[in-house]
Amino acid sequence: MCNFEALDALRAQVEVFVAHARELRNNYGEVEEEFREGNLDGDALKRLNQMVHLVEKDAAEFEKLLEA
Repeated sequence: MCNFEALDALRAQVEVFVAHARELRNNYGEVEEEFREGNLDGDALKRLNQMVHLVEKDAAEFEKLLEA
């Protein structure tokens, strides 16, 4: 039997994950460029760390959804 609510929740989480993964990739590119230019600072690393945290949070949400 198909649980449509679970599928909807999973689809929504996939959309969030894809958006966060895209942001992580963009932030990584910016940090990489700053590193090449010799302008890498704590703020750039903080932004990158925040994006990694969001992707980790997404992974935890997937685990919760898949356990249900």
